[in-house]
Amino acid sequence: MDKLYTAHRELLLKYFGEISAIPRESGNESAIADYLVKFADERGLWSHRDTTHNVLIKKDGNISGEPLLLQAHSDMVCEKNEGTMFDFARDGLKLVEVDGWLTAEGTTLGADNGSGMAMMLAILGSDDVKHPPLECLFTAQEEVGLVGVEKFDFSHIAARRMINLDSSSENIATIGCAGGAGVAFERKIDRVPHANQNLRVQVRGLFGGHSGSDIHHGRGNAIKILAQILSALYALEEFNLVSLSGGGKNNAIPRESQAVISVLNREEATARLLEIEQQVRSSLISEDADFRILVSRCGATEKMATYRDTRLILSQIQLTPNGVLAKWKHGVQASSNLGVAEMDGDKLRLSAYLRSHNKSVLDATISAMGQLCKLTEFELIQGMSYPHWEEVDGSMLAARFMQQAEQIFGSTPVTQVYHAGLECGVIISKLGGACDAISIGPETEHLHTPDERMNLESFAKTYELVLRMIGK
Repeated sequence: MDKLYTAHRELLLKYFGEISAIPRESGNESAIADYLVKFADERGLWSHRDTTHNVLIKKDGNISGEPLLLQAHSDMVCEKNEGTMFDFARDGLKLVEVDGWLTAEGTTLGADNGSGMAMMLAILGSDDVKHPPLECLFTAQEEVGLVGVEKFDFSHIAARRMINLDSSSENIATIGCAGGAGVAFERKIDRVPHANQNLRVQVRGLFGGHSGSDIHHGRGNAIKILAQILSALYALEEFNLVSLSGGGKNNAIPRESQAVISVLNREEATARLLEIEQQVRSSLISEDADFRILVSRCGATEKMATYRDTRLILSQIQLTPNGVLAKWKHGVQASSNLGVAEMDGDKLRLSAYLRSHNKSVLDATISAMGQLCKLTEFELIQGMSYPHWEEVDGSMLAARFMQQAEQIFGSTPVTQVYHAGLECGVIISKLGGACDAISIGPETEHLHTPDERMNLESFAKTYELVLRMIGK
Protein backbone atom coordinates (compact mmCIF):
# COMPACT_ATOMS: atom_id res chain seq x y z
CA MET A 1 0.00 0.00 0.00
CA ASP A 2 1.58 3.31 -1.07
CA LYS A 3 1.79 6.44 1.09
CA LEU A 4 -1.52 7.89 -0.16
CA TYR A 5 -3.53 4.81 0.72
CA THR A 6 -1.68 4.40 4.03
CA ALA A 7 -2.68 7.96 4.97
CA HIS A 8 -6.27 7.28 3.91
CA ARG A 9 -6.33 4.08 5.96
CA GLU A 10 -5.13 5.76 9.15
CA LEU A 11 -7.65 8.58 8.79
CA LEU A 12 -10.54 6.21 8.11
CA LEU A 13 -9.56 3.92 11.01
CA LYS A 14 -9.58 6.93 13.31
CA TYR A 15 -13.19 7.71 12.49
CA PHE A 16 -14.24 4.07 12.30
CA GLY A 17 -12.78 3.51 15.77
CA GLU A 18 -14.71 6.45 17.19
CA ILE A 19 -17.94 5.17 15.64
CA SER A 20 -17.30 1.61 16.88
CA ALA A 21 -16.90 2.80 20.47
CA ILE A 22 -20.53 3.97 20.45
CA PRO A 23 -23.42 1.46 20.76
CA ARG A 24 -25.63 1.83 17.68
CA GLU A 25 -28.00 -1.10 17.38
CA SER A 26 -31.10 -0.34 15.33
CA GLY A 27 -33.44 1.71 17.51
CA ASN A 28 -30.59 2.78 19.80
CA GLU A 29 -29.01 5.54 17.69
CA SER A 30 -29.33 8.39 20.19
CA ALA A 31 -25.65 8.28 21.20
CA ILE A 32 -24.32 8.08 17.64
CA ALA A 33 -26.59 10.99 16.68
CA ASP A 34 -25.14 12.97 19.61
CA TYR A 35 -21.67 12.24 18.24
CA LEU A 36 -22.58 13.38 14.72
CA VAL A 37 -24.17 16.65 15.87
CA LYS A 38 -21.19 17.40 18.11
CA PHE A 39 -18.86 16.63 15.18
CA ALA A 40 -20.71 19.19 13.04
CA ASP A 41 -20.85 21.82 15.80
CA GLU A 42 -17.11 21.58 16.47
CA ARG A 43 -16.41 22.33 12.80
CA GLY A 44 -18.99 25.04 12.32
CA LEU A 45 -21.11 22.89 9.97
CA TRP A 46 -24.88 23.12 9.59
CA SER A 47 -26.71 20.09 10.97
CA HIS A 48 -30.26 18.88 11.45
CA ARG A 49 -31.36 16.02 13.70
CA ASP A 50 -34.90 14.66 13.78
CA THR A 51 -36.77 12.64 16.40
CA THR A 52 -35.81 9.34 14.73
CA HIS A 53 -32.12 10.32 15.10
CA ASN A 54 -31.51 10.84 11.40
CA VAL A 55 -28.75 13.45 11.06
CA LEU A 56 -28.07 15.70 8.05
CA ILE A 57 -24.81 17.66 7.89
CA LYS A 58 -24.15 20.24 5.16
CA LYS A 59 -20.83 21.66 4.03
CA ASP A 60 -20.27 24.47 1.53
CA GLY A 61 -18.42 23.56 -1.65
CA ASN A 62 -14.96 24.74 -2.57
CA ILE A 63 -15.46 24.00 -6.27
CA SER A 64 -18.41 24.88 -8.46
CA GLY A 65 -21.14 22.36 -9.13
CA GLU A 66 -24.60 21.24 -8.15
CA PRO A 67 -25.12 19.92 -4.61
CA LEU A 68 -24.19 16.28 -4.03
CA LEU A 69 -25.80 13.98 -1.48
CA LEU A 70 -23.60 11.44 0.32
CA GLN A 71 -25.56 8.90 2.35
CA ALA A 72 -24.97 6.05 4.82
CA HIS A 73 -26.90 4.58 7.75
CA SER A 74 -25.78 4.89 11.35
CA ASP A 75 -27.20 1.66 12.82
CA MET A 76 -25.75 -1.84 12.63
CA VAL A 77 -26.89 -5.45 12.91
CA CYS A 78 -25.87 -6.77 16.33
CA GLU A 79 -25.02 -10.47 16.30
CA LYS A 80 -22.54 -12.30 18.53
CA ASN A 81 -21.11 -15.78 18.82
CA GLU A 82 -22.55 -18.18 21.36
CA GLY A 83 -20.79 -17.63 24.68
CA THR A 84 -19.52 -14.13 23.84
CA MET A 85 -19.95 -11.80 26.81
CA PHE A 86 -20.97 -8.54 25.16
CA ASP A 87 -23.75 -6.02 25.68
CA PHE A 88 -24.59 -4.15 22.46
CA ALA A 89 -26.53 -1.54 24.45
CA ARG A 90 -23.45 -0.49 26.45
CA ASP A 91 -20.20 -1.90 25.09
CA GLY A 92 -17.98 -0.57 22.32
CA LEU A 93 -16.83 -3.03 19.68
CA LYS A 94 -13.44 -4.71 20.17
CA LEU A 95 -11.72 -4.17 16.81
CA VAL A 96 -9.08 -6.63 15.61
CA GLU A 97 -6.85 -6.40 12.54
CA VAL A 98 -5.70 -9.67 10.97
CA ASP A 99 -3.72 -9.85 7.71
CA GLY A 100 -5.07 -6.57 6.38
CA TRP A 101 -8.68 -7.29 7.36
CA LEU A 102 -10.58 -5.56 10.15
CA THR A 103 -12.99 -7.59 12.26
CA ALA A 104 -14.53 -7.47 15.74
CA GLU A 105 -13.92 -9.89 18.59
CA GLY A 106 -16.91 -12.26 18.76
CA THR A 107 -19.43 -9.83 17.25
CA THR A 108 -20.51 -8.20 14.03
CA LEU A 109 -18.11 -5.47 12.91
CA GLY A 110 -20.62 -2.84 11.84
CA ALA A 111 -18.73 -2.02 8.65
CA ASP A 112 -22.29 -2.20 7.36
CA ASN A 113 -22.48 0.79 7.42
CA GLY A 114 -19.73 2.23 9.57
CA SER A 115 -17.47 2.24 6.54
CA GLY A 116 -19.74 4.72 4.77
CA MET A 117 -20.04 6.86 7.88
CA ALA A 118 -16.25 6.99 8.30
CA MET A 119 -15.72 8.10 4.70
CA MET A 120 -18.30 10.86 5.05
CA LEU A 121 -16.79 12.06 8.33
CA ALA A 122 -13.31 12.08 6.81
CA ILE A 123 -14.55 14.31 3.99
CA LEU A 124 -16.54 16.60 6.28
CA GLY A 125 -13.60 16.95 8.65
CA SER A 126 -11.02 17.81 5.97
CA ASP A 127 -10.05 21.25 4.66
CA ASP A 128 -8.13 19.78 1.72
CA VAL A 129 -10.76 17.69 -0.09
CA LYS A 130 -12.16 19.30 -3.25
CA HIS A 131 -15.94 19.00 -3.47
CA PRO A 132 -19.15 20.77 -4.52
CA PRO A 133 -21.75 21.68 -1.87
CA LEU A 134 -22.26 18.51 0.18
CA GLU A 135 -25.32 17.17 1.96
CA CYS A 136 -24.33 14.20 4.14
CA LEU A 137 -27.27 12.17 5.40
CA PHE A 138 -26.81 9.63 8.21
CA THR A 139 -30.04 7.63 8.49
CA ALA A 140 -31.27 5.58 11.46
CA GLN A 141 -32.92 2.15 11.73
CA GLU A 142 -31.99 1.05 8.22
CA GLU A 143 -31.46 -2.55 9.28
CA VAL A 144 -35.01 -2.98 10.57
CA GLY A 145 -36.90 -1.94 7.45
CA LEU A 146 -35.48 1.45 6.37
CA VAL A 147 -37.45 3.13 9.15
CA GLY A 148 -35.34 6.27 9.49
CA VAL A 149 -35.18 7.24 5.83
CA GLU A 150 -38.95 6.80 5.52
CA LYS A 151 -39.49 9.33 8.33
CA PHE A 152 -36.92 11.91 7.23
CA ASP A 153 -38.12 15.31 5.93
CA PHE A 154 -36.53 15.56 2.48
CA SER A 155 -37.42 19.22 2.09
CA HIS A 156 -33.98 19.75 3.68
CA ILE A 157 -32.31 18.12 0.63
CA ALA A 158 -31.52 20.18 -2.47
CA ALA A 159 -29.26 17.63 -4.22
CA ARG A 160 -30.47 15.52 -7.11
CA ARG A 161 -27.25 13.51 -7.37
CA MET A 162 -26.43 10.87 -4.75
CA ILE A 163 -23.62 8.52 -3.80
CA ASN A 164 -24.85 5.92 -1.35
CA LEU A 165 -21.94 4.32 0.58
CA ASP A 166 -23.71 1.16 1.77
CA SER A 167 -22.28 -1.42 -0.67
CA SER A 168 -19.77 -4.14 0.14
CA SER A 169 -17.85 -5.07 -3.03
CA GLU A 170 -14.95 -2.99 -4.32
CA ASN A 171 -14.87 -1.95 -7.96
CA ILE A 172 -18.59 -2.65 -8.26
CA ALA A 173 -21.24 0.08 -8.39
CA THR A 174 -24.85 -0.73 -7.64
CA ILE A 175 -27.30 1.02 -9.96
CA GLY A 176 -30.53 -0.64 -8.77
CA CYS A 177 -31.79 -2.76 -5.88
CA ALA A 178 -34.69 -4.86 -4.66
CA GLY A 179 -37.65 -3.57 -2.72
CA GLY A 180 -38.62 -5.29 0.48
CA ALA A 181 -41.31 -5.96 3.05
CA GLY A 182 -41.42 -7.37 6.54
CA VAL A 183 -44.16 -9.81 7.51
CA ALA A 184 -44.99 -11.64 10.71
CA PHE A 185 -47.14 -14.66 11.54
CA GLU A 186 -48.75 -14.80 14.97
CA ARG A 187 -50.77 -17.50 16.68
CA LYS A 188 -52.24 -18.03 20.12
CA ILE A 189 -51.23 -21.43 21.42
CA ASP A 190 -53.71 -23.83 22.98
CA ARG A 191 -51.89 -25.26 26.00
CA VAL A 192 -52.65 -28.20 28.28
CA PRO A 193 -51.12 -29.30 31.62
CA HIS A 194 -47.62 -30.71 31.20
CA ALA A 195 -47.01 -34.45 31.06
CA ASN A 196 -44.24 -36.86 30.03
CA GLN A 197 -40.54 -35.92 29.70
CA ASN A 198 -38.91 -32.75 28.37
CA LEU A 199 -36.06 -32.58 25.87
CA ARG A 200 -34.25 -29.49 24.66
CA VAL A 201 -33.33 -29.67 20.96
CA GLN A 202 -30.83 -27.10 19.68
CA VAL A 203 -29.60 -26.37 16.14
CA ARG A 204 -26.08 -24.90 16.13
CA GLY A 205 -23.11 -24.27 13.86
CA LEU A 206 -24.78 -22.88 10.75
CA PHE A 207 -22.98 -20.17 8.80
CA GLY A 208 -25.82 -17.66 8.47
CA GLY A 209 -25.41 -14.46 6.48
CA HIS A 210 -27.20 -11.49 4.95
CA SER A 211 -30.72 -12.31 3.81
CA GLY A 212 -30.21 -10.33 0.61
CA SER A 213 -26.63 -10.63 -0.61
CA ASP A 214 -26.16 -14.20 0.70
CA ILE A 215 -29.58 -15.73 0.06
CA HIS A 216 -28.48 -17.37 -3.23
CA HIS A 217 -25.76 -19.42 -1.52
CA GLY A 218 -28.30 -21.89 -0.15
CA ARG A 219 -27.06 -21.74 3.44
CA GLY A 220 -29.11 -23.53 6.07
CA ASN A 221 -31.80 -21.64 7.98
CA ALA A 222 -31.75 -22.76 11.63
CA ILE A 223 -35.48 -22.18 12.19
CA LYS A 224 -36.48 -24.10 9.07
CA ILE A 225 -34.07 -26.94 9.89
CA LEU A 226 -35.40 -27.18 13.44
CA ALA A 227 -38.95 -27.51 12.11
CA GLN A 228 -37.76 -30.10 9.57
CA ILE A 229 -36.13 -32.16 12.32
CA LEU A 230 -39.08 -31.92 14.68
CA SER A 231 -41.58 -32.70 11.93
CA ALA A 232 -39.65 -35.85 11.04
CA LEU A 233 -39.71 -36.88 14.70
CA TYR A 234 -43.42 -36.02 15.00
CA ALA A 235 -44.19 -38.29 12.04
CA LEU A 236 -42.61 -41.18 13.96
CA GLU A 237 -44.13 -40.34 17.33
CA GLU A 238 -46.32 -37.43 18.34
CA PHE A 239 -44.98 -35.05 20.99
CA ASN A 240 -45.96 -31.71 22.51
CA LEU A 241 -44.14 -28.45 21.83
CA VAL A 242 -43.28 -26.53 25.00
CA SER A 243 -41.22 -23.64 23.60
CA LEU A 244 -39.51 -22.56 20.38
CA SER A 245 -37.10 -19.75 19.48
CA GLY A 246 -34.48 -18.89 16.90
CA GLY A 247 -32.70 -16.14 14.99
CA GLY A 248 -32.24 -12.54 16.02
CA LYS A 249 -33.04 -10.34 13.00
CA ASN A 250 -35.43 -11.02 10.15
CA ASN A 251 -32.85 -9.77 7.63
CA ALA A 252 -30.16 -12.19 8.83
CA ILE A 253 -30.21 -15.89 7.94
CA PRO A 254 -30.64 -17.53 11.38
CA ARG A 255 -27.65 -19.56 12.58
CA GLU A 256 -29.17 -20.99 15.78
CA SER A 257 -32.53 -22.14 17.08
CA GLN A 258 -33.93 -24.29 19.87
CA ALA A 259 -37.11 -25.94 21.11
CA VAL A 260 -38.26 -27.76 24.20
CA ILE A 261 -40.53 -30.71 23.51
CA SER A 262 -42.36 -33.16 25.76
CA VAL A 263 -41.88 -36.79 24.66
CA LEU A 264 -43.01 -40.16 25.94
CA ASN A 265 -39.50 -41.61 26.06
CA ARG A 266 -36.38 -39.43 26.12
CA GLU A 267 -33.94 -42.15 25.10
CA GLU A 268 -35.93 -43.24 22.06
CA ALA A 269 -36.58 -39.64 20.96
CA THR A 270 -32.90 -38.75 21.35
CA ALA A 271 -31.79 -41.70 19.24
CA ARG A 272 -34.25 -40.79 16.51
CA LEU A 273 -33.19 -37.14 16.52
CA LEU A 274 -29.55 -38.09 16.04
CA GLU A 275 -30.52 -40.29 13.08
CA ILE A 276 -32.43 -37.37 11.56
CA GLU A 277 -29.39 -35.12 12.15
CA GLN A 278 -27.33 -37.24 9.76
CA GLN A 279 -30.02 -37.00 7.07
CA VAL A 280 -30.15 -33.21 7.39
CA ARG A 281 -26.35 -32.90 7.38
CA SER A 282 -26.13 -34.59 3.99
CA SER A 283 -28.35 -31.88 2.46
CA LEU A 284 -26.28 -28.89 3.64
CA ILE A 285 -23.57 -27.04 1.73
CA SER A 286 -19.92 -27.00 2.81
CA GLU A 287 -20.21 -23.60 4.53
CA ASP A 288 -22.54 -25.26 7.05
CA ALA A 289 -20.05 -28.03 7.88
CA ASP A 290 -20.17 -27.14 11.61
CA PHE A 291 -23.91 -27.88 11.80
CA ARG A 292 -24.93 -29.99 14.78
CA ILE A 293 -27.96 -30.89 16.86
CA LEU A 294 -27.64 -30.79 20.63
CA VAL A 295 -30.18 -32.85 22.59
CA SER A 296 -30.37 -32.57 26.37
CA ARG A 297 -32.75 -33.23 29.21
CA CYS A 298 -34.54 -30.36 30.90
CA GLY A 299 -36.97 -30.00 33.76
CA ALA A 300 -40.74 -30.13 33.68
CA THR A 301 -42.87 -27.09 32.85
CA GLU A 302 -46.44 -26.16 33.75
CA LYS A 303 -47.97 -26.33 30.29
CA MET A 304 -47.34 -27.53 26.76
CA ALA A 305 -49.00 -27.09 23.37
CA THR A 306 -51.59 -29.62 22.25
CA TYR A 307 -50.71 -32.22 19.62
CA ARG A 308 -52.80 -30.29 17.11
CA ASP A 309 -51.16 -26.94 17.76
CA THR A 310 -47.73 -28.56 17.69
CA ARG A 311 -48.48 -29.97 14.25
CA LEU A 312 -49.88 -26.69 12.90
CA ILE A 313 -46.92 -24.66 14.19
CA LEU A 314 -44.41 -27.01 12.59
CA SER A 315 -46.42 -26.95 9.36
CA GLN A 316 -46.42 -23.14 9.29
CA ILE A 317 -42.64 -23.00 9.66
CA GLN A 318 -41.96 -25.75 7.15
CA LEU A 319 -44.32 -24.36 4.49
CA THR A 320 -43.41 -20.67 4.79
CA PRO A 321 -41.54 -19.72 1.58
CA ASN A 322 -37.83 -19.32 2.25
CA GLY A 323 -34.74 -18.76 0.12
CA VAL A 324 -34.66 -17.85 -3.58
CA LEU A 325 -38.21 -17.65 -4.96
CA ALA A 326 -37.56 -16.37 -8.50
CA LYS A 327 -34.65 -15.46 -10.78
CA TRP A 328 -34.13 -12.97 -13.61
CA LYS A 329 -31.34 -11.56 -15.79
CA HIS A 330 -29.51 -10.05 -12.81
CA GLY A 331 -29.65 -13.20 -10.64
CA VAL A 332 -32.16 -13.40 -7.78
CA GLN A 333 -35.41 -11.59 -8.51
CA ALA A 334 -37.35 -12.50 -5.35
CA SER A 335 -36.52 -14.12 -2.02
CA SER A 336 -37.81 -14.68 1.49
CA ASN A 337 -36.00 -15.21 4.78
CA LEU A 338 -37.71 -16.61 7.88
CA GLY A 339 -35.45 -14.83 10.34
CA VAL A 340 -36.98 -14.89 13.84
CA ALA A 341 -39.07 -17.24 15.95
CA GLU A 342 -40.10 -16.20 19.46
CA MET A 343 -42.61 -17.51 21.95
CA ASP A 344 -44.00 -15.25 24.64
CA GLY A 345 -46.39 -17.01 27.00
CA ASP A 346 -49.21 -18.43 24.92
CA LYS A 347 -48.29 -16.55 21.72
CA LEU A 348 -45.85 -17.55 18.97
CA ARG A 349 -44.52 -14.96 16.53
CA LEU A 350 -42.55 -15.74 13.37
CA SER A 351 -40.92 -12.91 11.38
CA ALA A 352 -39.84 -13.01 7.74
CA TYR A 353 -38.26 -10.55 5.32
CA LEU A 354 -39.17 -10.52 1.63
CA ARG A 355 -37.22 -8.91 -1.23
CA SER A 356 -38.16 -8.44 -4.86
CA HIS A 357 -37.27 -6.37 -7.92
CA ASN A 358 -40.89 -6.65 -9.03
CA LYS A 359 -43.73 -5.46 -6.82
CA SER A 360 -46.26 -7.88 -8.30
CA VAL A 361 -44.04 -10.84 -7.33
CA LEU A 362 -43.73 -9.42 -3.81
CA ASP A 363 -47.49 -8.98 -3.52
CA ALA A 364 -48.15 -12.50 -4.84
CA THR A 365 -45.78 -14.01 -2.26
CA ILE A 366 -47.47 -12.17 0.59
CA SER A 367 -50.84 -13.33 -0.72
CA ALA A 368 -49.66 -16.96 -0.76
CA MET A 369 -48.41 -16.57 2.80
CA GLY A 370 -51.84 -15.30 3.77
CA GLN A 371 -53.47 -18.39 2.30
CA LEU A 372 -51.09 -20.60 4.26
CA CYS A 373 -51.94 -18.74 7.46
CA LYS A 374 -55.62 -19.51 6.95
CA LEU A 375 -54.81 -23.23 6.88
CA THR A 376 -52.55 -23.13 9.94
CA GLU A 377 -54.70 -20.63 11.87
CA PHE A 378 -51.97 -17.99 12.07
CA GLU A 379 -52.57 -14.26 11.65
CA LEU A 380 -50.55 -12.54 8.90
CA ILE A 381 -49.26 -9.11 9.93
CA GLN A 382 -47.69 -6.90 7.27
CA GLY A 383 -44.92 -4.57 8.37
CA MET A 384 -43.15 -1.69 6.67
CA SER A 385 -42.27 -2.02 2.99
CA TYR A 386 -40.08 0.02 0.68
CA PRO A 387 -39.84 0.40 -3.12
CA HIS A 388 -37.26 -1.17 -5.39
CA TRP A 389 -34.70 1.06 -7.12
CA GLU A 390 -35.09 0.83 -10.87
CA GLU A 391 -31.88 0.93 -12.91
CA VAL A 392 -31.65 3.83 -15.38
CA ASP A 393 -29.55 4.42 -18.47
CA GLY A 394 -27.21 7.38 -18.93
CA SER A 395 -26.12 7.90 -15.32
CA MET A 396 -23.32 10.48 -15.14
CA LEU A 397 -22.23 9.14 -11.75
CA ALA A 398 -22.02 5.59 -13.12
CA ALA A 399 -19.92 6.83 -16.05
CA ARG A 400 -17.60 8.70 -13.69
CA PHE A 401 -17.31 5.59 -11.51
CA MET A 402 -16.33 3.44 -14.50
CA GLN A 403 -13.60 5.90 -15.45
CA GLN A 404 -12.05 6.43 -12.03
CA ALA A 405 -12.44 2.92 -10.57
CA GLU A 406 -10.40 1.27 -13.31
CA GLN A 407 -7.49 3.63 -12.60
CA ILE A 408 -7.60 2.90 -8.86
CA PHE A 409 -8.30 -0.83 -8.78
CA GLY A 410 -6.46 -1.81 -11.96
CA SER A 411 -9.26 -3.95 -13.34
CA THR A 412 -12.46 -3.42 -15.29
CA PRO A 413 -15.18 -2.08 -12.98
CA VAL A 414 -18.69 -3.52 -12.97
CA THR A 415 -22.20 -2.18 -12.40
CA GLN A 416 -24.87 -4.37 -10.86
CA VAL A 417 -28.46 -4.52 -9.71
CA TYR A 418 -28.33 -5.67 -6.08
CA HIS A 419 -30.70 -8.10 -4.40
CA ALA A 420 -30.75 -6.38 -1.05
CA GLY A 421 -32.34 -3.32 0.44
CA LEU A 422 -30.63 0.00 -0.09
CA GLU A 423 -32.16 3.30 0.87
CA CYS A 424 -31.69 4.67 -2.64
CA GLY A 425 -35.14 3.57 -3.78
CA VAL A 426 -36.84 5.40 -0.92
CA ILE A 427 -34.68 8.51 -1.30
CA ILE A 428 -35.23 8.73 -5.05
CA SER A 429 -38.97 8.34 -4.51
CA LYS A 430 -38.96 11.07 -1.83
CA LEU A 431 -37.04 13.39 -4.16
CA GLY A 432 -39.64 12.98 -6.87
CA GLY A 433 -37.92 10.30 -8.92
CA ALA A 434 -35.46 12.60 -10.70
CA CYS A 435 -32.13 11.60 -9.16
CA ASP A 436 -28.84 10.25 -10.52
CA ALA A 437 -27.61 7.73 -7.97
CA ILE A 438 -25.10 4.93 -7.43
CA SER A 439 -23.99 2.89 -4.42
CA ILE A 440 -20.38 1.89 -3.71
CA GLY A 441 -18.35 0.56 -0.79
CA PRO A 442 -15.22 -1.36 0.26
CA GLU A 443 -14.76 -5.13 0.15
CA THR A 444 -16.66 -6.51 3.15
CA GLU A 445 -17.48 -10.16 3.80
CA HIS A 446 -19.96 -12.12 5.93
CA LEU A 447 -22.25 -9.20 6.70
CA HIS A 448 -24.74 -9.59 9.57
CA THR A 449 -22.63 -12.35 11.16
CA PRO A 450 -19.87 -12.32 13.82
CA ASP A 451 -17.48 -13.29 11.00
CA GLU A 452 -18.00 -9.90 9.30
CA ARG A 453 -14.72 -8.41 8.12
CA MET A 454 -13.57 -5.48 5.97
CA ASN A 455 -10.48 -5.25 3.78
CA LEU A 456 -8.50 -2.19 4.84
CA GLU A 457 -6.70 -1.63 1.53
CA SER A 458 -10.07 -1.72 -0.21
CA PHE A 459 -11.40 0.73 2.39
CA ALA A 460 -8.61 3.19 1.54
CA LYS A 461 -8.97 2.75 -2.22
CA THR A 462 -12.74 3.18 -2.11
CA TYR A 463 -12.25 6.42 -0.21
CA GLU A 464 -9.84 7.61 -2.92
CA LEU A 465 -12.50 6.69 -5.48
CA VAL A 466 -15.06 8.83 -3.66
CA LEU A 467 -12.62 11.75 -3.50
CA ARG A 468 -11.99 11.61 -7.22
CA MET A 469 -15.69 11.34 -8.03
CA ILE A 470 -16.73 14.32 -5.93
CA GLY A 471 -13.71 16.45 -6.90
CA LYS A 472 -14.54 16.68 -10.60
